[in-house]
Amino acid sequence: MSRLAFASISWLCMAAGALADDRIETLVVQLGDSNWQVRERAERELVEIGREAIPELKDATQDEDPEIAARAHEALAEIRTQCGMPDPSDLARENQDLREQLEEFKAKIEHLKAMGIHCWGCTDVKVPRPLDGKIVAVNADVMLAMINLGEKEGVEKGMVFTVYRGESYIGQIVTDMIYPDMSSVRIDPRFLKEPMKEADGVTTRIR
Repeated sequence: MSRLAFASISWLCMAAGALADDRIETLVVQLGDSNWQVRERAERELVEIGREAIPELKDATQDEDPEIAARAHEALAEIRTQCGMPDPSDLARENQDLREQLEEFKAKIEHLKAMGIHCWGCTDVKVPRPLDGKIVAVNADVMLAMINLGEKEGVEKGMVFTVYRGESYIGQIVTDMIYPDMSSVRIDPRFLKEPMKEADGVTTRIR
């Protein structure tokens, strides 16, 4: 796919996204409507919209209206289930487990060192050079994006990048097609917390 074609698709997606954002905001407000049928219909439609509704729904869970907050929680849970997305609390527990395993591994290495056993070569870990860039185009419909890093920066197929916005973790991407100054990437739905956008940061560093 040429850059022009990809950019055209991205522009169309952005235009459609703007309309979708307005619809999502309207539906979130309707979660607190006085008519229960309107509330039910709004919740069902938000679930049908799926990932694109997640940012607004997350904000709505803190709404002062308890009806809106409760229905937003229910819609979020349903979307995560349908999309196979992990619950944030599950990720937090998994992260804690990994940290504990790492500390245990470090303790074992220190124990071996104290016994005079050196661990050079015990593990063969390839540490990628730190790379930082940005997303320059996104096509959420097919879960693809483009980043402004390529062969010149040492990008290789299969590299995993963390995507972030400010201090917020957005998800992960995996490089697919590598070009001299950019790369096409696949968006990993398992770790997607909210839709990726142009100008989101990408990095191989641990954040």
